[in-house]
Amino acid sequence: MPAGNEEIKFSRVDRYDKKRRTQIYNAVLSVLGKAPVKLFASAVHKDGFINEKVRSNVAWYHFHGGVPPDLTEPLAPERIAQYPKEMLRSWGASSLPNIMLNVLLEKQSSGKVFYDKVQWDWKADLLKDGFRESLALLPRVAEVFYDVHCDVTLPLEFVDSKSEPLIWLSELAAREVNKLLLGEEHRVDSMTSQFSGTATSPQGHFVSLVDKHGRFTFYNLETKRIEHILQD
Repeated sequence: MPAGNEEIKFSRVDRYDKKRRTQIYNAVLSVLGKAPVKLFASAVHKDGFINEKVRSNVAWYHFHGGVPPDLTEPLAPERIAQYPKEMLRSWGASSLPNIMLNVLLEKQSSGKVFYDKVQWDWKADLLKDGFRESLALLPRVAEVFYDVHCDVTLPLEFVDSKSEPLIWLSELAAREVNKLLLGEEHRVDSMTSQFSGTATSPQGHFVSLVDKHGRFTFYNLETKRIEHILQD
């Protein structure tokens, strides 16, 4: 633990000198490599989140016809103001149910979900709503993908990150995948065995990214390069 700190914040660690930074990362990656932890991460460039909406409008018009799309509407200030909330809301209805169910079936047991305590009530409410959507989808996901009939109850707890080191590891994974998305030096390759992969790609092989142009791309954890771009 860095002297004087109660938790490891990798945003701070990245500002340390190279020797100290390397020591901390090596120690944490060593712990991660020995821990029964699975990582899942999908990095979305904020500009790409907006540009993907423009691309989707164009694709819909290209394949379905109708009225030409308004390409300025997704860029309107009132729309952009809603995007942070939209991003938070969408996490519960996309890949999360499949990832959680995969872990639950493998462990043959239930559990609980920790989330880093948030500063704003509106954000906490959105996260709770997204999580409820995930739980509502789980039985259907189990039936379609695993041929299992089940009801799942998982409590969501907002905890102080100082008391839950698993959140430190979550931050580590998220930051390294974001660095990969931005083309910066990253340590994703040091965590390959811990990644569960993405729900839409071969298990354990890919990390999903949405680049600044709004394109879905996939980083291959085995070949160490981006190998696939999801077409419109």
